Amino acid sequence: MKKLDKWILLSLTVLTSFGLFNLFGIRPDLVLQQCAFFIAGVLLFGIFYKLGPGLVRSNVVLIYLIMTSLLIFVSFISPAVRGSSRWIDLYFFKLQPSEFFRPFFLGLLAHVFARKRKEHSSQEFFGAIALSILPIALIIHQPDLGNAILYMIIVLSIFYYVGITAKFFAGLIIAELAMLPIVWQLLHNYQRLRIISFLNPQMDPQGVSYNLLQSIIAIGSGRLWGKGLGLGTQSRFQFLPEFHTDFAYASLVEQFGFLGGVLVLICFAIIIFRLVKHALEKKDNLYSFLFLLGSATILFASVVVNIGMNMGVLPVTGVALPFISYGGSSVLSTFILLGMAMGLL
Repeated sequence: MKKLDKWILLSLTVLTSFGLFNLFGIRPDLVLQQCAFFIAGVLLFGIFYKLGPGLVRSNVVLIYLIMTSLLIFVSFISPAVRGSSRWIDLYFFKLQPSEFFRPFFLGLLAHVFARKRKEHSSQEFFGAIALSILPIALIIHQPDLGNAILYMIIVLSIFYYVGITAKFFAGLIIAELAMLPIVWQLLHNYQRLRIISFLNPQMDPQGVSYNLLQSIIAIGSGRLWGKGLGLGTQSRFQFLPEFHTDFAYASLVEQFGFLGGVLVLICFAIIIFRLVKHALEKKDNLYSFLFLLGSATILFASVVVNIGMNMGVLPVTGVALPFISYGGSSVLSTFILLGMAMGLL
């Protein structure tokens, strides 16, 4: 009989509570909507927990085609919002396919390698790469470099977990390094400026470096205990842009201080640790092993990338912090991911 990990459930409860309290302090008008997202997320968690891996694994091709079609739609047909075509407007909320596809993309890669128990051949690796190229290229085209990086991390981590050979890994590294000049030319001008401003934050403090510097100021001003609920000046007076989405963690630390920020990190660490622990217990089931480790990797990468950019140690990207950043797609996607993971226990 499948079981639920109580430590993961407790950590999820703390994170969602922190997310709602943080939002109440900076954008109280969005709290009810975020509550609706959390309720829908819990329902999806339960559905995918009960379904288990069977239904998803038996329909991976159909799911891949549907999700890729949605990515094509938002990339070439859906109207752009602030220069990016990432969302499908469903009136009651904006669906971001690149977020929703993530748990199913992980399931697809795990399925590719779990079909055989023998040593994996280069054919499987090249097959996984072929399946990854189109969705990653479409996400880059939107443009959404942060999510594209997360998808690349998923691919490379799965390769590592299945035991990629040193020769093949070296080939991938060389290929990626060779493509860097091409990728740089394909980046939009604002993306290049974000990377340059990360390397030199004082280059344009009132322009491209503004978000980064304001985020650092917000985090520093929170000190140990924080300024209190609703008293964060950087977010309340809107010095910090995107204070409820990309820079929600900076707003949280400003309100709840260093201790609040550390508590959030502890909750994420517990979830990641428990997922890795369960994965190691499932070594005899390759699909479960890969999916659980992949889930831990997705959460770890999302936390590192988002908090890294909030603290100024990584370039600014549009990666949401699960359960803390406002937004339906990120919340629902993460609940689906964890529901699928818990269904494997």
